[in-house]
Amino acid sequence: MPHMSGGELAKELDGARPETRVLFVSGYAGQTVLDHRVVDVDYNFLQKPFTLTQLANKVRAMLDYSPNSSPARLAETIKRC
Repeated sequence: MPHMSGGELAKELDGARPETRVLFVSGYAGQTVLDHRVVDVDYNFLQKPFTLTQLANKVRAMLDYSPNSSPARLAETIKRC
């Protein structure tokens, strides 16, 4: 089986199961991650190091968020992280 990057896996998942939420975790700066064009730094990215509380808040925010939500709802959800 060929190796797959996290971004490639996320794209495969999105095609097969678009309802699946993906959280990217990296020690790289947000801009570096953005350059790979698979991550919304405000929504599904958590930069290392992080606390367990930050992880729990990010996961909760991702579970609460719906693509049908208003931009204000997304901003409110992200703010909690």
